[in-house]
Amino acid sequence: MLNDFELKHFNALTTKELYDIIAIRLNTFAFEQQIGYEDTDYKDINAYHLFLYKNNEMIAYCRLLEKGVAYKDAPSIGRVCVKKKFRTEGIGKELVKEAIKQINTLWHPNIIKISAQYYLVPFYIQLGFEIESGLYDEDGLPHQKMKLVNN
Repeated sequence: MLNDFELKHFNALTTKELYDIIAIRLNTFAFEQQIGYEDTDYKDINAYHLFLYKNNEMIAYCRLLEKGVAYKDAPSIGRVCVKKKFRTEGIGKELVKEAIKQINTLWHPNIIKISAQYYLVPFYIQLGFEIESGLYDEDGLPHQKMKLVNN
């Protein structure tokens, strides 16, 4: 199952896939985490979207942004989410590993950057990311900038 990730540019998404992306992000960030921010930031239009379905249900998602979209000097991974009932299965780790692999294939960067929710910093450190900043507020939650250096 974990090798069935799909990667599509925004223009290639089906209507159902786009609806599922909106649903998983809304459920994760707005309802579960009660983050009050506008999710439709128009970065999606130029992004690649990585997702995983199980039994016709989107269970994991993130977006890949090219250098210059979120960070002027590096591509990034954002909106990382896994449906709550699947969070103990290691899918989040596989999702981020696949995102890194896809970014390296698409753009061959020296560095990948993320803005990590503070409680997830140890998770990203396990995947090779390093802390790049102190704590800062993003949408009412503490975050830290992190980077992954490709060798």
